[in-house]
Amino acid sequence: MRSSNFWTTFGLSGKYKDHDANSNEDPLAGGDFTAEDIYACEQQQKSLYSPHYEVGPAAIGEGPILDHQNIILNWIEKRR
Repeated sequence: MRSSNFWTTFGLSGKYKDHDANSNEDPLAGGDFTAEDIYACEQQQKSLYSPHYEVGPAAIGEGPILDHQNIILNWIEKRR
């Protein structure tokens, strides 16, 4: 059973009220959570084959995240 049946039973809809669930326009707008989840997972798997994807040490590959966390930590310490 499609998950969208649950939502329509209770008068709810997907992201776009007038969207045709069978349309291929936007795979994330059909209101079927399972289909949307599958699409999102498939896109993540495809990204692993991107020439821009790299595996490396967290200090390099996640540098922007670590920098952001350090900014927040410094801000919190200054507020104490």
